[in-house]
Amino acid sequence: RHQAPAWTTLVGRMASSGAPSYGAVGPNQVDSSSSSSRSASDTHSSVRHEVPSADYGSYRGPATPAGVEPPSRAARLLRSAAVAAVVCAGAVAGSQALTWSRRGPSEMPAAALKEASSNRPHTVHDAASSPSITADSYHPSPTPAHVVSSSSSSSSSASSSGNDSAGGDSSGGDSSSGDSSGGDSSGGDSSGGSSSGGSSSDGSSSGGNSHKTHSAPTPNPTASTGFGIAPHIVLVVVDDMGWNDISYNNDPNLVNQVETPFLHELASAGIILEKFYTFADCTPSRAALLTGVHPITSGMYMDTIKYDSEWSLDVGYQLIPQYLAQANYTSQMVGKWDIGHYTRALTPTKRGFETFLGFYGSSIEYYSHAVTQTQYCQTDECKVWLDKCRGASLHDFHDDFDNLRTSNYSTDVFEQRAEQILANHMAATPNAPLFLYLAHHAPHSPHESSNATYQYYHDKFLKDKDGTTGREQRASFSACVSELDDSMRSLVQKMEDLGMYEDSFMWFMSDNGAMPGVLGGGSNWPLRGGKFLPYEGGIRVPAFVHSPLLPLARRGSTHTGLVHVTDVLPTFLELALGQKAQEVSATLDGISALPSIWSDEDSERTSVLAHATVADTDDRGHWYGAYIEKEWKVIVNTTAATWYNPDSFEYARATGAYQEPSYYEDLAMSGIDSVDVFFNESALYNLDDDPYEMTDLKHVHAEKFHSLTNTFFKLVSESADAQYHCGCNCKVIGCAEIYKKFYENDCYVYPWNEGVIVSDDDDLATGPTMAPTRGAHSKKHEASPTASPTKGVSSSGKGSGSGQSGSGSGSAPAPMSP
Repeated sequence: RHQAPAWTTLVGRMASSGAPSYGAVGPNQVDSSSSSSRSASDTHSSVRHEVPSADYGSYRGPATPAGVEPPSRAARLLRSAAVAAVVCAGAVAGSQALTWSRRGPSEMPAAALKEASSNRPHTVHDAASSPSITADSYHPSPTPAHVVSSSSSSSSSASSSGNDSAGGDSSGGDSSSGDSSGGDSSGGDSSGGSSSGGSSSDGSSSGGNSHKTHSAPTPNPTASTGFGIAPHIVLVVVDDMGWNDISYNNDPNLVNQVETPFLHELASAGIILEKFYTFADCTPSRAALLTGVHPITSGMYMDTIKYDSEWSLDVGYQLIPQYLAQANYTSQMVGKWDIGHYTRALTPTKRGFETFLGFYGSSIEYYSHAVTQTQYCQTDECKVWLDKCRGASLHDFHDDFDNLRTSNYSTDVFEQRAEQILANHMAATPNAPLFLYLAHHAPHSPHESSNATYQYYHDKFLKDKDGTTGREQRASFSACVSELDDSMRSLVQKMEDLGMYEDSFMWFMSDNGAMPGVLGGGSNWPLRGGKFLPYEGGIRVPAFVHSPLLPLARRGSTHTGLVHVTDVLPTFLELALGQKAQEVSATLDGISALPSIWSDEDSERTSVLAHATVADTDDRGHWYGAYIEKEWKVIVNTTAATWYNPDSFEYARATGAYQEPSYYEDLAMSGIDSVDVFFNESALYNLDDDPYEMTDLKHVHAEKFHSLTNTFFKLVSESADAQYHCGCNCKVIGCAEIYKKFYENDCYVYPWNEGVIVSDDDDLATGPTMAPTRGAHSKKHEASPTASPTKGVSSSGKGSGSGQSGSGSGSAPAPMSP
């Protein structure tokens, strides 16, 4: 465990460096004459792998008019220099977004900085003097109902009586596209694609080979301030983008910053969600996003789905497209799935989406689309099949159930497929609403991009003096984000060209915080910690909404109310269904944020179980996480983490922020010491006064600390059993039978198990029971005098708390009130 670096070290380089010069890059640093098409020699990868020799195809976006030279990336970045300079100076005219998030500790008054430094909590403790908190330490006493509630006590009625109006059985709910009768393609490309979003066989679009630049659309000032029709909904999720990895959050004193001029333009013409919280890892966040249900309710709170994982989000939980079908939405998906795929019933086109192009697991390479986690195949029985595949690697890239063979850049493929979906939708059903779920892989590792984009950041960033690679990783990460920013420009241009933009509502968000330094190249500065941990840097992420339908007075503003990832689905339901949404969303844990976003009202949400999971050790009895109630946040039993900025030497070494929890889980499993010794960080912060989590107040406000910790343990005590299975690396003989099937499918991952669910124990033939419906819950989840299993319990009586006392084994638990 690492001592937090001194604040003088963290901010010293910031104080000595001026604002970055965004106009310093010229043709001598980036080849301005380079074509916008990608070629094998024009790629940068932060990992070593075989670069395919195939042509990478067209770039992205509409064709450039005849006779006009396509602009190079250097030209585009230079053209955006003025915007970027304004972004990094934090001086956007008329924006109300200039809050504490634009300030790093280096910008604090000297007295405050000195006080913060002296009060900085130590991150290394003696186990005896700072033991982990246990549930036994906090005997659950009757807790005021408003502490448990995620809504304010003044909220109005509409009790959840347990009648589950929207949670019907989805187990038979094949989408209109039905099953792909062709099965898994083993002999070539998917040439036909899907009817409404089909891609060409190489995954590229037919929309020209050059890139058309433009500014973000200016919302129509005469547009309605209400919805006359259900709008097209575009949900864009990016992967592992940290707080400081989007231009409107950049610290102007730092040099090693990502530039996202177009995303900044979109956000500045929309509403920035200043306090948007997700979970600290991919799978729990995506499960919560798609269901509106907290992971401790669904059992999706532990670990992430890998390409060979034999566990999933229960099919008893309906997803966004299944809910939106009630408003006649057509739903299409592009990108990362990551909530389970070992049988076809778990995949996107069996859970409400009409088409799917993307990958099932947690990570792939951007060009080859090979999976990056073959370390889970460790036994000889398993490796005999993996070694038969070219490069001993598998691929995870699909057009529905067909293997997709292309060496095109995945960000391009996803954006081009999205454009095709938009065009096909408007050609076939122009008057029907569309839901597009675009789940980008970027900027998740391994970071890959064009050489020109990478070179731009490599030349711009500070240089290492000792040969360490931290800033190289930062340059790779930043280039990946720039490619993403550029793809968003093309997507919105397509929406404009098709006449969809004026009737659209876009929600942009990251799934969790970034991995900083050599761990991942991202930056959560000035927030503490990062991915996998419940500090602000792991769970508070960039997010904004953008729509021409927003009221004029709200555009360009910042919403400072609490919004949680489970609130996205209820918000969409209110957009699509109006008043009917209250009935449909009554069974969800999320709360619609539309009223507070739309009219700047106080947020109905005042608290949230911000993160909760179990250390992956033998007994799985050690809970850790965070709970937020108004301005207060309690951290419970987690591991140590601190802060560092992307210019610092600590960032380049990656030794000053944190280790992943899995590192300490392995130490505990090896017998070096108990899990309580490693997971022993508990603290209380006032986020209004201390958003950087620098000053632990648990001794100053002991009563508040104990009250919130009680609430945390009460909520997790009512959790569902974890869906997580350890997987291949926990089996005696590994997963040889799974890898044999992958090999027989031309070394592509696919839903391999249509029969028996394999358990953790090789001699067992059954696995977790699939819940057929939502609403009923087992006896262990019945309402108690101190907590109700229904959403919105408060002192005003919202929610009856009666629920259904279903006794069927395997029924899905009723929603809790995280």
